[in-house]
This record gives sequence, structure tokens and C-alpha cells, in this order.
Amino acid sequence: MLVPAGVLVVVLLGAVAVDLSAAHLAQRRLVQVTERAADDAAGMLDRDALRSGGPVRTNRGQATELARMHLASLDVPGLERRWVDVAVSPDGTQVSVRSGATVRRLFGRGLPGVSPTYRITAQATARLG
Repeated sequence: MLVPAGVLVVVLLGAVAVDLSAAHLAQRRLVQVTERAADDAAGMLDRDALRSGGPVRTNRGQATELARMHLASLDVPGLERRWVDVAVSPDGTQVSVRSGATVRRLFGRGLPGVSPTYRITAQATARLG
């Protein structure tokens, strides 16, 4: 009688371990992509300001579009509902990228009272110079 109960507990713990591992992998990849997006977005210089002799600064529109493209390229199983927020400092020399997504649970969806997804976030900042 104890063996079937023990096997059930081991199977449930294994399912939790697989779900947490998948969420951790997605989190690590999201952090990597967010850091790359911040670095690349900071390099999107405002060419009009440079041509007119103005200060070197980041183009907000291009930086935001590039960060969105980076997040769209993230390929992790079970990833859904991605979002990205790009903030450029007032002087245009620093870019902060915040991103997030939800990750579907592989096995936990079948358990009662358990959320079917994990929410993951990442943040990175890059400077010109």
C-alpha cells in the first residue's frame, strides 16, 4: 500500500522539477536576450542629431523597435505573452530594457489549484560610450 503512494509522490515531484527547470531555462534565456537588446538598443544613434552637430544620443523609436525584435527572436518551448518596455534617459545616453513573458507548465497544468503558467521578467541597462 505504501509503494503506490510513494510512486505517486515521486512522479509528482518529478513533474514539479521538470516544470521548474523549464521555467528556469526560459528565465535565463530571457535575461540573455534582454541584455543583448539593451546593448544593441544603446547603439541605435540618433543620426539627425549627429548630422546637425548635436550631442550623441540614442534614437528612442529605433531602440524600442530593436528590443522588440530581439524579444520576438526568443525561442523557448512554452513561452507565450511576451512584453518589452524600453526607457531612454533624458540625455539619451542610457537605455533600460525590461521584458517579461509567461511560460506554460508542462505537467503542472493538470494539478488542481496550480496556475497553468509561470511569469518571468528580466531587466538590463546599457550606456553609450
